[in-house]
Amino acid sequence: MGRPQSNGVLAFREAETFTSWYKLLAPHAAWLSEAVYGIPELYSSEIAKARLVANPVVMPLAVILALRPLTQGNLLAPGTGVVCDCKSGASGAGKDPRRDLHFVEVDENFKAYGLSLTVNAGNSRTHWSRRITTYFFHPSAAAFARHSFYHLRHFAESQTAADIESLYRRFYAGRPMVRIWPAGSLPELQHVAHTNFCDIGFALDHSGRRLVLVSCLDNLGKGAAGQAVQNFNHMQQIEEQTSLQ
Repeated sequence: MGRPQSNGVLAFREAETFTSWYKLLAPHAAWLSEAVYGIPELYSSEIAKARLVANPVVMPLAVILALRPLTQGNLLAPGTGVVCDCKSGASGAGKDPRRDLHFVEVDENFKAYGLSLTVNAGNSRTHWSRRITTYFFHPSAAAFARHSFYHLRHFAESQTAADIESLYRRFYAGRPMVRIWPAGSLPELQHVAHTNFCDIGFALDHSGRRLVLVSCLDNLGKGAAGQAVQNFNHMQQIEEQTSLQ
């Protein structure tokens, strides 16, 4: 089988999901069964044995890392809706010479785009839970070079801040590229810039049933090239942090 060539479209996703969101036939269909989604925090054993790894893009990655501990722990009420309010820096839009990426367009500006459901939702929801029935994705572009993501959700039963922090620390124990912030403190973009870390923090309301998560990562590091290096390390079965510190 020959090596697949890129056609400029996000490839190596589940065929049905790809077609549903992109309105195109899934490319490289013969390779789909071999492709592993490249999130070492979730699929390290599969990546280590894979010949082909699909490196995730920044927004789905930040959303999945923030949501997965809650969905896997069955904390969310059935029928839960999720609002993802994502802030994107201009560097996340690529380097094509587009007018909307010129300095005079992005400087001192903040712009919403692609409101509600977008193609990124399809890439993310596959790795969550069917308990989440509605997913609203609200991306915005601003004049900074990184990304930050905010998520709102509801619990089936009341939780404490200590419960939530403990859940996340257990889930990501031994995963050095994800850092969990103590209850009551929130990560900022400056904490992850030029690194391969994803920092996750949260705020819980007084009822213990409504949670806001903050997930920050560098869209050129953990959200792109750094994540690819991390996946390569797993495929080569060498230390996960090699060349990333």
